[in-house]
Parts: sequence; structure tokens; C-alpha cells
Amino acid sequence: MQNTVAHPLAPHPPAAPRLHHVTLNTGHVAEHELNGIHSVSACDFLALLEQRIGEVPGMPGFGFGLSQATNCCQFILSHRGSELVAGGLTWGPGDRESLWRWLADFYNQRAPQIPAWRSSCPLTPPAMPWLGVVLSLNLGLISRDHARMVGAIERDLALALIQRSLTCN
Repeated sequence: MQNTVAHPLAPHPPAAPRLHHVTLNTGHVAEHELNGIHSVSACDFLALLEQRIGEVPGMPGFGFGLSQATNCCQFILSHRGSELVAGGLTWGPGDRESLWRWLADFYNQRAPQIPAWRSSCPLTPPAMPWLGVVLSLNLGLISRDHARMVGAIERDLALALIQRSLTCN
């Protein structure tokens, strides 16, 4: 019989915090690690956030506008003045319930006009932190390549807002 030494199991490192990114039109959910906040694109947004309105870094013709409250934000992404996306982001205690209701009302007002969209918005938001977006039919006005980039713009704007919040507190 061999002598065996029992080795204690190494504890699992804690899971990295994740941002839940929900597209209400389709029900698609993506998750983004918040430890990866230092992406070049997200950092490019940091300098622009104080302006509340501006051009998306590296994307001529694409703009953003935002309005912030405690640990949350409403935003619009546009292309040459046409709204592409309305979104809400929350990362801590504050007005998250009212922000989700605003986003749900916004979506539910538009959803009946588009048969391919989900019938209604979920009543409760995903786990915090979350980013919820409603896509506009104006996405059809931009190229497919640009339309595929919109999700990354949403993510990078959200990551920049969260990063700024963490460094300001």
C-alpha cells in the first residue's frame, strides 16, 4: 500500500464581476468582464464623458448623448443625427428600478410596430451591473459592418462610465 498525502483543494479564485448586456428587441444577453475595463476603445470614451454629448471615438458620423443619475445612466447612440440605440446602464444602488421601467416603457411603446421583435420587455432587470438597449429601425440606414460595431460601442461606453465612477469615488 502506498502512502498518499492528501492535498487540500486550492480555493477557486472569485469570479470576475460581469456586466450583463441585454438587447431588449431580441432578448440577446452578452456578458462582459469588468476587469477588462481598460480596453483601448473604452479608455477613448473616458475623456469625452464630461461633455455628455460627443462623437464616438474613431467612428466619424456616430455620436452619443447621455444623462446620468446616481450609479446609472441613460444614453442615445446616433448616426448623422438619426437615433440608432436608446440604452440604460446601472452599476450600483440608485435609480436602477426607474431606469429599467423607462427602458421597458420605451421598448414596449415601439415593439408592437415590429412583428419580429419580442412581444414585451421582462418586468425585472438582469443582475447588476446591467446594460439594456433598444435598437432602432434606423440601424438599417448604416452599413452592416457599422451595425455589427454598435454592440461594441454600447459596451465600451458602459465600461468607460463604470470606470469613471470607480475612479471618482
